Amino acid sequence: PDHPPPPCRYRPLVSDSGGFAASLVEGVTIEAWVLAREPPPDWPPLVSNHRVLAALSNSSDPTASDCASQSSNGETPISFAVLEDNNGCISLQFKTPSLSSGGSTCEQLPPQNAPCADVAKLSKSATAPQHLVITLSNATAQQAAPVVPRFAMYIDGVRVTDSEATALSDNALVRGYLTGISLSVLALNGKSNLNLPSTWYDDHHLRFGTISMPNFVQQAWVGDFDMFALYNRPLTLDEVQANFAAGVDNSFPVAFNLSTVVDEDSCTRLPDLAGSATDWDNYGRLQRNQTLTAQLAGEPSTGTLYSDAACATELLTPGSATLPDVFYRPPLDMYSVGLGNAPAANVSLAWEISDGEGGTAGAWLTIAVRATNDPPVATPSALE
Repeated sequence: PDHPPPPCRYRPLVSDSGGFAASLVEGVTIEAWVLAREPPPDWPPLVSNHRVLAALSNSSDPTASDCASQSSNGETPISFAVLEDNNGCISLQFKTPSLSSGGSTCEQLPPQNAPCADVAKLSKSATAPQHLVITLSNATAQQAAPVVPRFAMYIDGVRVTDSEATALSDNALVRGYLTGISLSVLALNGKSNLNLPSTWYDDHHLRFGTISMPNFVQQAWVGDFDMFALYNRPLTLDEVQANFAAGVDNSFPVAFNLSTVVDEDSCTRLPDLAGSATDWDNYGRLQRNQTLTAQLAGEPSTGTLYSDAACATELLTPGSATLPDVFYRPPLDMYSVGLGNAPAANVSLAWEISDGEGGTAGAWLTIAVRATNDPPVATPSALE
């Protein structure tokens, strides 16, 4: 197609971001809408027992051990990786602060190879994106429980992992999620040992789908990202459920400036501009099948718009007419030079594309008017 979708289906997608700084004091939330899939049969074998959904690092070339490394500026900027192990269990790997006893350490919650219920896994056969949320809180257990646990994970609005809950106090066995995770790594001398407060420095790199070399493909996660967000605080259960209920973020369509050619003195149907626009919601496995509709967003700089092929019925509100049922006629007998293919005039017309879900985009249609030969007109005269 003229405007193909981004080349990120069934391939590692690495996207770096620079110059994006944020202070993390209360905690952090990682939120994403994803559609997970099994790797293709010819995919390289998995290494390190996990695949990487997303990773943030202050290294330009991170490796699997980068989480435990020390940053060059003496600080320990937050560094994390969202992982999926070979059994489909999701976990968060993150860096703790430098300690006098031994420097930075790399922790993983839930611990590596910890069992997880099916509700704590992303479905590989889902027909729609799933909502994944992971939160870390800088509060103590007494301050956080049960509204904002120090560590929690949610899938499709359901809390599937909780650091504070117990089977007796929270009926966790009935709800089926993993509870009572040991958070000894988060406490030191009565204070939080999370990497908070912290700052996301300019040299941080956010990557999706994999880490960098040497295990670029071997640790690549397979699926679609439809939305990714970071918050500088832990979201509450109510907020997570509200975001899930709101659904996947709608990708706005993309409109392009176009041109068409008409002849002077003719009545010409304007092209169906909707076919030239792009909406990524309609590509890949998302397949929302949104119908794009094009309409005018203004009047032509010269000439007249009509609703019929004979140009007999002038549009009373041309600024909102829906294409392609719009016809244009330049001013009659206006152009007398530039016969042939060269346009005698260019007329500008604003138009807009809509996806029906609140997403819109605007562009311009340039109408090139070709002059036509006007027959001579003989007028009566008299000689005296």
